[in-house]
Parts: sequence; C-alpha cells; structure tokens
Amino acid sequence: MLAVRIWYDRGGPEVEVHAPPHRVSPQELSNRTLSASRYCIGYLTGEKHEYVPCGRETKGYQCEECARKHVFTPCARCHGFSCSAGETARKWCFQPFAVYLAYFGGEVVKVGVAAEVRLRERVLEQGALAYKVLSRFPDGMAARREEYRLFSKYRGSLRPEDKVEGYKDPDLSWFDSSFPGETEVLDYSLRALDLVRRHKVIRPARIPGVLGAIGDLLITPSGLIPFSHVRGRRLLPSHSLLDY
Repeated sequence: MLAVRIWYDRGGPEVEVHAPPHRVSPQELSNRTLSASRYCIGYLTGEKHEYVPCGRETKGYQCEECARKHVFTPCARCHGFSCSAGETARKWCFQPFAVYLAYFGGEVVKVGVAAEVRLRERVLEQGALAYKVLSRFPDGMAARREEYRLFSKYRGSLRPEDKVEGYKDPDLSWFDSSFPGETEVLDYSLRALDLVRRHKVIRPARIPGVLGAIGDLLITPSGLIPFSHVRGRRLLPSHSLLDY
C-alpha cells in the first residue's frame, strides 16, 4: 500500500493509503519497510476532497501532472492579493476563515490560516498543543493577507525538529499569558505527547512499532518519524526486499 496523508477529521488520526484507497490507524504502519523509490499519491479534486490515485514512480510524492491538477496547489502559494485557483478552491475560499497562532511547547509558535469549519482539525494535523484565534475574516483571501502581514512577527512554517524541540518543554501558561486571545488546549495532542519516549526526529528505512501520532509525526519508541518521510512510499511487509 502507498502512504498518502494523515487525517484528523474524525477525532484521532487516520492514515490514508492507496491500492485501494482506504484509511488505517497509525499503528497499522508498524514494522513496515519503506520502498526506496517514491510514487505519486495522485491529486485532490472535487468538493469531497478525495484523492484520485496515480501511482507512477516520481522523485517526490507527486508527479508534475498531478501537481498541476491538485485543486489546492494555487492556494499553497496564496498571499491573498490575487487568485489563480479554479472554481472548487474558490468556493472553499468564500467561507469564514480564521488566522491563528499555534503552540508547540517551549517558546515555539507559528501563525497560520484555516477555514473555521476545519480549524481544530487543521491545528491537530500540525501537532500543536494549543492555539489562539487572532482574528476572523469572511473569506480566505482576507485571512491570507493578514497572515502575510504577521509573517514579520511570527514564523509561518516549522521543521519537524523545531516541533520536537518544543515538545521537550510544554508550558501552556507561558503561551496563555504571552499572546492575546483565549487559549484552546488540544487534549488529544497532550495525550499523544505522553507517548513520546525519545525527543528525536528519525527517518528510518523500516518503521518500528508505532505508538500513535502527534500531528504529522509518527510516535515510535526510537523517536518521531515525519510523515513527509513516509508519504509517497510503498509500505512493504518487513520481510520484503522488493524495490531494494
């Protein structure tokens, strides 16, 4: 099976895999060997936000053709001043959006935007321990413009290593008192943090026993595996030497 993405829209995390498309728990990735080659995960289309599988061998997790077809590719580059997205992405954009500040422990924070209907799921997907809504807007473009303005004060992206460094020293009282707005604590992330035994990012060829996930990091006894390391790779039985 091919690793596609982690979902949090049903509460806890689920991993979407293809061939055929279905979802499994993070624990079901345990003891799988990762293919050396990567294969295209397909592209997202339609209002149901479902992937159309591809599977051709590629350098990253998506071939050029599927990247062009991916409904939200233009949105990833959007700063809110112009729009080149298609009708489906535009319809998604014309709903209430929030600009938020996500907290990852220590003094590690980042700014982001999300549609209000998926705000909690979005910060869970990133592995935040808590978040604050800084402002709300009637559409995504207005929210993007505010996010772009705040890049002068806050980071807009974090490496896995940045998050793991924050996880070593969670201090919700510091976050609550240091920034305006009401703190929303993500209990699932805090429970997942209790499973972390080694605060270390690893990128192994074989996935050890998975204890759970925090955001897009798979928690194992040996450390945390970024899902970006797994995405687009075939998950092979541990005894298989196929693709090596």
